[in-house]
Amino acid sequence: MEALKTSTLIIVEDKYKVENWKRGILENTDLTESNISVFNPNMRKLKPVTIGTYSGLCDFADQLQGFGFVIYDDAHVFPTPKHEKTIDIPSANKLALASTLARSDGNGNLVLALIGPKWYEVLYLTLVHQKVHVPVTCIEVKIPLPTEEQQHYLSRDPHKKVNADSLNSNKAKIVHILLKKEVTKRLLLVSYFQEVINQFRDRFKFDILDSHLNEEERLNIINAFNEQKIDKLLTASKLIEHMPLSMVEVMIALSHQQGSEREEYLRLGKLLPAEFGKEKAVLYSLISENTEEERYYSKRRRKLINQGFHYQIKKFQDLMERGEFFES
Repeated sequence: MEALKTSTLIIVEDKYKVENWKRGILENTDLTESNISVFNPNMRKLKPVTIGTYSGLCDFADQLQGFGFVIYDDAHVFPTPKHEKTIDIPSANKLALASTLARSDGNGNLVLALIGPKWYEVLYLTLVHQKVHVPVTCIEVKIPLPTEEQQHYLSRDPHKKVNADSLNSNKAKIVHILLKKEVTKRLLLVSYFQEVINQFRDRFKFDILDSHLNEEERLNIINAFNEQKIDKLLTASKLIEHMPLSMVEVMIALSHQQGSEREEYLRLGKLLPAEFGKEKAVLYSLISENTEEERYYSKRRRKLINQGFHYQIKKFQDLMERGEFFES
């Protein structure tokens, strides 16, 4: 923006990202509130820096004239018929930013066809070396299904997203061990599925961050975590992308949304920042052995190993025998 010295339009995925960009611009430039507008269908005022969401801007692409620079953040959302409309906004300079192009439909690389070739990429290990990120140890724990649950799994409805492999009751035994091992750490237990969250809600008395809370209740819990009034949190993984949770040292992934590589990047994203003297972090992924969950997760693991992440694989019985004293 400084180099081009021109009006700038910034397009992001949701209102949380809008606020992050606005705050970042005010903190890192000499621009003031009077130079920045937040675009929405009911307030279409344009200023030298205008920030809006893909969904809020896509129907007004023909009205967004005169910007010399357009920044597409969260560029992985481009390849949808609706969001693609924003590519028609005229500008001499366009830049797409993405932490990953991974999408569940496999269309992430269409971003390059829409915006142009990759210009710059920085890898995880480079950011660790630069002390922007901390090294993350990834530990995959393979957990057998109890006999009765194994029978339920074999007779499962293949069209259901949540089955016995996600709800494996043996996972709770491992969580008890991990909580003892990481008792002093700031920790998130996460799952994409509300059914899994409900299962662990009944077992552990943690504060819960999920879609049933209103905006004020969510902010109260987030602020309590960030102010270190609480240090353990059970949360829906589809929310943590948008929630400004700081100083997360340990994450326990209770279940996995099939082959979603993006879900794994979002989880790692909460662990990576080198903030407040944090030196390392751990991601525990609890995987039901000999199930579809294990098959899907192996694909995630291979891709992340290619990105420079190191994995350890632990067995349920080993952890049960050694308890919280197992080596990690």
